[in-house]
Formats: sequence, C-alpha cells, structure tokens
Amino acid sequence: MIVLLTDFGIKDEYIAEMKASIKYIEPSVEIIDLTHFVEFGNIKHGQFFLKYSYKFFPGNTIFVSVIDPGVGSERREIAVKFEDRWFIAPDNSLLGFAENGKFFKIKNVKNPITKEVSTTFHGRDIFAPAAAYLYQGRGEFFEQIESIDTSIKIKEVNRLSDRAEILHIDRFGNIITNISNSLYQKIKVDIGGTLIQNFAECFEEGKTKGFGIFITKGSKGFLEIVSYGKSAAEKLNVVIGQEIKIMEV
Repeated sequence: MIVLLTDFGIKDEYIAEMKASIKYIEPSVEIIDLTHFVEFGNIKHGQFFLKYSYKFFPGNTIFVSVIDPGVGSERREIAVKFEDRWFIAPDNSLLGFAENGKFFKIKNVKNPITKEVSTTFHGRDIFAPAAAYLYQGRGEFFEQIESIDTSIKIKEVNRLSDRAEILHIDRFGNIITNISNSLYQKIKVDIGGTLIQNFAECFEEGKTKGFGIFITKGSKGFLEIVSYGKSAAEKLNVVIGQEIKIMEV
C-alpha cells in the first residue's frame, strides 16, 4: 500500500492529483491518507506523524510525505528504506528519524501523464509517481546515496533536564507533548504560567475527580494534557512547538 502525508489540507485538488499520478502508473495499489493537516511547512510536525505512526502499518508500506517549503530549489528528492518500510520525501529532514536507513536519490521521474515537472508541485509530478514505480520494483528511478538531512529530530523527554514541547494538538484539543509516559505522576508541568499537576488514567477518571485540565498517558507513548469534553489547547491558548516547563512532583 501507499500512504500519503502532506500539509495540503483537503480544500483543493492537490491530493486527488497525487492519487491520479499513482493510479495512472499502478491502478491496483491501495492508497491510504495518513493526514493532510500537518501545520503548513512545519517539518517537525510532519516528522511526528511519520515517526509515531509508521509502525502500525505492515512491512513494505510506502509512505509519500510532502511537507516541502523548499519545492523547486536544489534540495533532493529521496527514498529511504527503514525498518522494512519505504519513505519518499524531500530531503529537508522530514525523514530525520530514519538515520539508520538505506538512502536513495529519486531520478528521472516526471508526471506520467504530462511528462513534465512543475516547479511548485513535486508531490504530484515526482513523489507520487516515484512511489508507484517503487511499488512496481522499478529500480532505474532510484540511485543509492550515502546520507540524508537529519538536522531536525524530535527529542523524547525522559529527564527533568530535557527540553519539553508541544508536538501536536489533535482535533479534540488534546495536547500531545514529547514527554515520555514513563514520567507519569513523576512531574508537573507549566504551560504559559499555568501549572498542571493532576493525573488521570483516562478521561472518565479525570471527569469523576473533577479535574478541569489534567495529564494522562497518550497512545503514542507521550504524556498528553487534556480536558474532559473540552479543548485543553483552547483553555491554555497554546500552539504546536510551544515550550513546556517540567518540574518534579
């Protein structure tokens, strides 16, 4: 299967055109949308989705990831084989978590219908068809290289001395941090001057105990700051990437 991740949203035709490029080459392939709501141009936010979701997909899944503020520049288009999955993306550190992978440069790929490459839409004209060729085992479009950009990496916080931040805010307003679940009930946090030190194993427990905002263990292995039935992010007026102060309980 091929999995798509972008910051394109779903208002425009961009995702459909990417899928058309893939299907033109390989009509039988299954295409799944991971998300198209990565924060615009935010490489670390895109890396969050990839790094903590890929393991839930079967081996040989091909991830096509386009968060590409440098589209049309000299940055390379790459493919990485990492832990039995494939990742196709711009070489802008979006795949910084895959530093132990096997790296390839994508070459000679054009839109399969127009035979051209737009300077502003490599998602449709390079990355999507490259995924279809990879699915078919077409090695002539891939040239092995020694390294990729890994300058941006998500830091997982396991100690009080580490820098904590907001990795993601989901549609419910839950705040996903980079603080390991292993620190559950061992720390309290300060976000923008608001101290949060209540813990609950689930939303219902937080409601029962009367907690307005509390900390719980998240499904991605990180602590989440949440509020039962309401948006914790709106209550706290926070944004993705904002720093969190952590202190020992």
